[in-house]
Amino acid sequence: MASMQTDNDKTKLLRYKAIPLLIASLSGALLCSTSAQGQGFYVDEQSSRRLGDAFSGGAAEAADASTLFYNPAGLTRLHESELISNLSMVSANSKIRGDSFIVNKSGDQDTTFGKDADGKDIVSKSSKVEGSKNGIDSLSVIPSIYLAIPKTDRLTLGLGVNAPYATGTQFDDNEVFRYQVKESEITGISFSFGAGYELTPAFSIGGTVNAQYASVVQNLDLNLSGVCQSTLGDDLALPVCGAIGLIDPSTPQNDINLNIEGDSLDFGYTLGGLYQFQTIRVGFNYRSKITHKLDAEIELTDVSLALPGGAKVGVQGINSKGQMILTTPESASLAAFWQVSPDVTLQGDFGFTRWSRFEQIPVTVDTLGLTLPIEQNWRNSRRLAFGGSYRYSPALLLRAGMAFDESPIPDSNVTVDLGLNHYKAFSVGMSYRFDRDLSLDMGLQHTMTNQRQLDQLSLAEDSRATGEITNKFNSFAMGLRWKL
Repeated sequence: MASMQTDNDKTKLLRYKAIPLLIASLSGALLCSTSAQGQGFYVDEQSSRRLGDAFSGGAAEAADASTLFYNPAGLTRLHESELISNLSMVSANSKIRGDSFIVNKSGDQDTTFGKDADGKDIVSKSSKVEGSKNGIDSLSVIPSIYLAIPKTDRLTLGLGVNAPYATGTQFDDNEVFRYQVKESEITGISFSFGAGYELTPAFSIGGTVNAQYASVVQNLDLNLSGVCQSTLGDDLALPVCGAIGLIDPSTPQNDINLNIEGDSLDFGYTLGGLYQFQTIRVGFNYRSKITHKLDAEIELTDVSLALPGGAKVGVQGINSKGQMILTTPESASLAAFWQVSPDVTLQGDFGFTRWSRFEQIPVTVDTLGLTLPIEQNWRNSRRLAFGGSYRYSPALLLRAGMAFDESPIPDSNVTVDLGLNHYKAFSVGMSYRFDRDLSLDMGLQHTMTNQRQLDQLSLAEDSRATGEITNKFNSFAMGLRWKL
């Protein structure tokens, strides 16, 4: 009897601890930046339960309130109100074995800046950019929260906050790839309200309205010497660029910084359907595109040029309002869930994302009256995942899964900040039920190391980055499910 009282006390204590965790997750969803892998800047880690089976069968299993995101039709399978809080962590490591070079007008790195009176090169061939090569090593936190509330025997409502679209890259100030990117961030935080409705005992439909906040940051350096050379070419570079003090393009002494930031709030929707056969469920989910028109701030720093003879001249930078357009693409998934026995399940999932929407991020600079296109030219991608679970005991459920994900980035458009290749991932996870009201979900995923060849011109087309990008990702997630 005393032992039973102790167990009950522990369970109550866990419930009280769950409350601040849920609040922290809601706050964190509004504050944390994240790193993406696999599907462009889409983030898989939206559920700790789903991470454990490699996000297989999400549109069909409908086991908890996170089905609001994966297929809102699945809300009809929840007959009690429940609240879920997830905290995912993604460890990302990207290394680039390569260099960056100042190039000529045609984009050729094997060139000279000009010749002196004796016919000797002022700058040798292949003007290598000086700086560090530290790569990216980060740990990102991705919270999410979901709430399901049954209203009638057929109707269940849902609320959710998560960050399904995000990527972040930040290099040192003197990184050799600073002319390609110093900081790049795309974040999309969604606030979703939805419902599932049971049309027949076997068939349910559902939908959500998604209010999505998007923010974009793009920061890079421009090398004025390199810009002068790539614009004028070898013949004019010496008399013109040399006359205004832009002699050596391989050093950062004439760097200026370009920073572009913008944000907006726009709306989309999700539609889903779920059909129950005897032991098999099939689910379909469609998520609409959202076109964001971001209000932007564009800043280009001032520069001071050292002229021959020691004189200096200052050139004023730019501080302008502007606009950016970013489209988060539509996606669809078809999933199946099979209850093989009371203790064993199998599931599979096929997904499609229309990444061809991501052609460019056009940036309009009001002060100059021009539009600067940041080219992407991505292609559509597909994802395939399989998983299953085994009930080891009434309290413990084990799961595992594997996934293959296509990269939407073509070889010709690999960039320093987005150099992801196709990937294979393997997951394991568990759910532990403390009592009928409180459960713990955990998941761990390892993504196989992948490489990508890099050949990228800078925005000003004055430098070229070449080499090989190696990416490593590992994910861990933990969540609490609390029946209200």
